[in-house]
Amino acid sequence: MQQKNFERLYFYENGKVYLQLDNDTRLLFLGCIVDNELIVYKKQKDIFRLNNSFAFNNNLIKNGDFEILHIIYERKIHYYLSREEALTLGRLMHFKKQGQELQIFVSISLFHKSKDEVILRYNAQFSNASSTKPQQFTKSNDTQLLLFS
Repeated sequence: MQQKNFERLYFYENGKVYLQLDNDTRLLFLGCIVDNELIVYKKQKDIFRLNNSFAFNNNLIKNGDFEILHIIYERKIHYYLSREEALTLGRLMHFKKQGQELQIFVSISLFHKSKDEVILRYNAQFSNASSTKPQQFTKSNDTQLLLFS
């Protein structure tokens, strides 16, 4: 009998977002939602070489409470993209054999160098993001330090 794969996202009060896969007890840190931005740290090893892209959890991108995707690459280079762009221009891939969740891959060339560029280009209403979380997500208290502490 084949076991059904599942994933669970945890949103903490301080903005941190974690992923739990299948029956694994570990929580994988995905990023932090602060002021309508999903902030994600990426390193060179995180680049998907086949199409020079970054991968993100598809459920988080689709359902998270943010409008701007903010990548901090190698702790010094900042990239920005609207969530709408990620959803429309990204490519879905699922590496089940490696035990990974459904991910959306976004080419690095699509990212902008400033948040203002994203806001001006798409004239988005970033201050009106939904304050509700989808029901399948779990909210917990987090006693760890804040992301930038």
